[in-house]
Amino acid sequence: MQALLRKLVTTAYFDVAILVTIGINSLVLAIQTASTLNPSVHEYLVLIDKICIGIFTLEALLKLSVYRVNYFKSGWNIFDFIIVVIALLPFAHYVSVFRALRIVRAFRLIAHVRKRKINDVL
Repeated sequence: MQALLRKLVTTAYFDVAILVTIGINSLVLAIQTASTLNPSVHEYLVLIDKICIGIFTLEALLKLSVYRVNYFKSGWNIFDFIIVVIALLPFAHYVSVFRALRIVRAFRLIAHVRKRKINDVL
């Protein structure tokens, strides 16, 4: 089972799925800042946000089960873990600074795209 999980979390598909989720989540958080947002649209955005948090939680749990203590050797993993833990706290949606930190995850997407482009050129 451990080998299967390791294979899963190290695939490019897993990486792309998380990066797409980060992009969707960043977009949802940005749209939610609109002051003229229709209440029914807001409800859908909250649902999408919760789904994204669920995916990020699953990502952290899977990586923790595979890498164990070594999971915390990556700065991005530490950052993601902190964001996930805070997101699961009941008061998290009231803290606007937290929302800004979640947007910072988009930098991971940018860094990944730049790395891919550099590797493609080489």
